[in-house]
Amino acid sequence: MMPLEEKVLIVVPCFNEASRLNTVSFKAWVEMNPSMDLLFVNDGSTDYTQPVLEQMAADLPERIFCLQLPKNLGKAEAVRQGFQFIFQKISQPYLYLAYVDADLATPLSEIKYLLDYAAFRGNNKQFIFGSRLKVLGSHIDRNPLRHYFGRISATGASISLGLPVYDTQCGIKIFHRNICQTIFSDPFMSRWLFDVEIFFRFKALFTKAEFDEAVLEVPLRSWNEIPGTKIKFSDILKVPFELWRINKKYAQTSRF
Repeated sequence: MMPLEEKVLIVVPCFNEASRLNTVSFKAWVEMNPSMDLLFVNDGSTDYTQPVLEQMAADLPERIFCLQLPKNLGKAEAVRQGFQFIFQKISQPYLYLAYVDADLATPLSEIKYLLDYAAFRGNNKQFIFGSRLKVLGSHIDRNPLRHYFGRISATGASISLGLPVYDTQCGIKIFHRNICQTIFSDPFMSRWLFDVEIFFRFKALFTKAEFDEAVLEVPLRSWNEIPGTKIKFSDILKVPFELWRINKKYAQTSRF
């Protein structure tokens, strides 16, 4: 099991989430997990997301933090700004930094499950991420149409990366603190396929053998499709071009 001293800070990007932000679940989870804290990044919301986040931070000031961005920059930059804020403004010694989606499609309980699974596989993992693989014993509830389009995107990402990754776009990813400043130092070129860029950045740092040792994909036990997604069908049609742009930028820096 994960030792308590291995503290974790989870970045939660938010854009107009006030009506569906489950504040009760977030606060209850923090109170039940003393080694895990939350940083909400309000990505220029135009609704009342900010007051909701500020109230949570006021209720648990040592455990829940809030970063306000002046305008909407997209999930990629919101996540990156959150990681930058951690290193610049929060002094607590978090060993792992993570990000999850505000809608809790991935339950917060999966964070500890991923970390425990990674510890079982060895303590030298730098990047742990979930995948929405529907197998016996799991509860993966996805809209069928979105699932099939998602599989097309995921297959394209896997081919572009040259890696047998099943699900680059799952909204839960965990990083060892040592690697975060390098991975999140520069802005991402894609607002919503930045997850693929993360893999390319790891490929620029590690040989194939080192990558295989440092990176772990773990099938989730639970994931639920939440209404209100901000990804549009037109975005899905842009996937091939986005993957081409990303591959063109990073291909020359890959070590394998």
